[in-house]
Amino acid sequence: MQDDTIHPAPDANERAEAAKVALSRVAVCLVEPKGAANIGSVARAMKNMGMTRLLLVNPTDYDVPEARMMATNAHDVLMGAEVHPTMMEAIAPFHVVVSTTRRIGKSRLMDYTPKTLAEHLSERLAEPETSAVICFGREDHGLSTEEIDLAPIVCKIPTADLHGSLNLSQAVMVIAYELWQSLAVPEVEEAGAQKRDDRRPADSDQIERFFDQIQPLLLECGFLDKNNPEWIMRALRKMVHKAELEHREIKILRGVCSDMEWYLNHVAKVGKRDGQRTLDGRGGS
Repeated sequence: MQDDTIHPAPDANERAEAAKVALSRVAVCLVEPKGAANIGSVARAMKNMGMTRLLLVNPTDYDVPEARMMATNAHDVLMGAEVHPTMMEAIAPFHVVVSTTRRIGKSRLMDYTPKTLAEHLSERLAEPETSAVICFGREDHGLSTEEIDLAPIVCKIPTADLHGSLNLSQAVMVIAYELWQSLAVPEVEEAGAQKRDDRRPADSDQIERFFDQIQPLLLECGFLDKNNPEWIMRALRKMVHKAELEHREIKILRGVCSDMEWYLNHVAKVGKRDGQRTLDGRGGS
């Protein structure tokens, strides 16, 4: 049978390792988080997406069961958090500083969405010495205007109008996911190139080759009237064009034709099975 499995690109391991190195230079900074469980949830979200450096500015006590329970398999991130008295001190060593907010004000320019931010950070992190920190504000009112002024790159997560406020760990996960995708998952796109190629529309040449292949088979088995084959063939053409078949679908149909041809030549004419063929459904090229 045809193998449609999407296999990793040859350099997948190299990309994953490069992403790991890049993400080691990215930190998440929580400014005055109020809930210990939220801090634990953030630690878990970070580790899900390959991030391990957590900064806490004037946090609540997080060395508690609630935080540890929410930081499933991410206790190392939680307990390794760096605590700072001010946001200024926390972000001081970083080259790229990002603030997040859901509020739009005259002094706030919404420069980035999570996706465009991830693309920007990926470019900056390509420089081996560059480090970045993404700052998230308090659960109840986020970062202050003064704190956003410290982080010139501003990111807003688009949400539905029904409810625009995200849980702290949800906000971290959205941005961390986009960054992970940008840094570590291009190989999935490349590995899926053949699959996308199969999904492209079948071109006219492929379709005509299918008709050239199937018409003599339909004549041979008696489905078409030898004196007027076009009567049915026109209807078949109309059906095929109406279906707007993809490249892979035409390949499957041509595979069916190839197996029909083999059957007619090796079984039907001989009157018995004189051989066995592996039916792989691949058809013509």
